[in-house]
Amino acid sequence: MKEDRTCKHCGQIFEDIEGKVFANHVRWCDKNKTNGDKGSSNLSRVGKKRFDEKLGQKKTFTMQCQKCDKAFDVFEREKKHPERDVYFCSRTCANARGPRTEDFKDKVREWSRQNTEARLAEILLTLDENAIIRDNRIYIAKICPVCSEEFAHTLSRPTKTCSRSCASRAKSSVEKGSLIEYRRFCAFKFSLNDYPNEFDFSLIEKHGWYAAKNHGDNLHGVSRDHIVSVRFGFDNQIDPKIISHPANCQLLKHSENVSKHKKCSLSIDELLERIQKWDDRYRKMGT
Repeated sequence: MKEDRTCKHCGQIFEDIEGKVFANHVRWCDKNKTNGDKGSSNLSRVGKKRFDEKLGQKKTFTMQCQKCDKAFDVFEREKKHPERDVYFCSRTCANARGPRTEDFKDKVREWSRQNTEARLAEILLTLDENAIIRDNRIYIAKICPVCSEEFAHTLSRPTKTCSRSCASRAKSSVEKGSLIEYRRFCAFKFSLNDYPNEFDFSLIEKHGWYAAKNHGDNLHGVSRDHIVSVRFGFDNQIDPKIISHPANCQLLKHSENVSKHKKCSLSIDELLERIQKWDDRYRKMGT
C-alpha cells in the first residue's frame, strides 16, 4: 500500500511510496547512526570497538584515477588503506583498456593464428585424407555427384552436393526414378474381358481406345484409370498390388483421365473394402 512517509533520520518526505521501498531508505540512510558501518551494522558495541581497534576508523581518502587522472574520494578503514593496488574513478575507467599499438595487435594475431593452426592440425589427424585447412578452418574436399565439380564443406555443415540447385536436381532425380519404377509396378496387368460385368464397354464402342497422335490419332478415346491414383499410392507408400488391382480400375475418356491428375475417386479404406468384395465375389465364381 502506498502513502506519504517521512524518514525519522533525515526528515525527507516521500510521497506515494511503497512501505518496503521506504524501509530500505530508512535502513541505509546516511544519518542513521545505528548503521554507520554498512558492513558491520549487526555488531555489538564491544565487537564494533574491537573491529575499529583492529582495522581503524573509516576515513575519507583522496585518490587519483589510474585511467583519467581524476581526483576522487574513497571511504576506507585507516589501517587497511590502500585496499587496492590501483584505483579508478568509475566502472568505465576500470573496464577501459589502454591504447594498443599496431605491433602489439600483430603479435596477438600471430599468436592466435599459430595456436589455431596447431589445434586444426591435431583435428586433421582424426579425419580422412580429403580434409584440408583453409583460412584457419577445416574443410572436407568432395566431388559433386550431380555436376562432377570439386567442392569443399566445413565440418559443421556437411553437404552432399556443391550447391542448392544440384541438391534439388539430385532429390528430383531420385524421386522421379522411384516414381517411374513405382508406376511400372502399378500398371494394370489383367484383361478387361475377364470381368465383362464390371466395366462399361459401351464407352469404348462410342469413343474407341485412346491413341496418341503418332499412334492412331484418337485423342478423345478411352483409357484405363486408377481410381486411387498412382501418385497418391507413391506418396503414401501403398503396396503396388493394391493400386494395380482390377477393383481400382475404371474406364474414362483420356481427356478426363488427364484432367483428374492425382485426384482420387475413392479413399484408400473404401478401395480396400471394394477389393475385399471383388475378391470374395470372383473367388466364389472360381475365377
